[in-house]
Amino acid sequence: MSTWLLLDVNNLAYKAYYTTGELSHNGEQTGVLFGLFRDIAFLQERHQTSNLAFCFDEGPSLRRAAVYQEYKSNRRKEGDRGADELHRQLKEFRDKHLPSIGHRNIFHVKGYEADDVIASLCRNLPNRDEATIISSDRDLYQLLSAKVRIWNKGRFFTSKTLHDLYGVFPEQWASVKAIAGCQSDFIQGIKGVGENKAIKYIRDELPRHLKAYEAIASDEGQEIIGMNLILVELP
Repeated sequence: MSTWLLLDVNNLAYKAYYTTGELSHNGEQTGVLFGLFRDIAFLQERHQTSNLAFCFDEGPSLRRAAVYQEYKSNRRKEGDRGADELHRQLKEFRDKHLPSIGHRNIFHVKGYEADDVIASLCRNLPNRDEATIISSDRDLYQLLSAKVRIWNKGRFFTSKTLHDLYGVFPEQWASVKAIAGCQSDFIQGIKGVGENKAIKYIRDELPRHLKAYEAIASDEGQEIIGMNLILVELP
């Protein structure tokens, strides 16, 4: 049995940008590269494995943008030099540095995001292998299973952790996000319904006389949920 670390490299790169992004060498910014290499060295040592899979975003999600043009529009800023520099170092890391030191498991597919790629890897694990996802992206909760867990902020997050905290199972998590929406991805949920009420609805614990229940159960609410599921479900 082997344990694989599935790295959401874009997620790690953003963290590096905000912690070591100001570092430079010979007048060229190197903070994102430094942060990524530091994190990889730590993760290999902490998890005692050299089985790494590097997963990258490859442009905007064509599938999601076709359904909802505002998807992640809150992240796009014209002339954002910081974002341009982050992506320059990220591309250099992916196309130059990783291959040069011998890494072969470098995954990116045009029109898909890193979490989509991670979903594909999780669902195609060899029978005896396990995976630890390295990311703080809560959308990835839907991938948790007996063979898949998440490492974030120095601790493991498992399907049991999810159920203990929220009372739902991984296969229900996409529905929670579809009802409540996702601010980080600019996905609008049902007005007046947050994550807690969405979870209560899914657990059949939301009183039916409440406006939140009526909003979710209405034709308009079901239409919103149906569209949002296309945005939040990992293919």
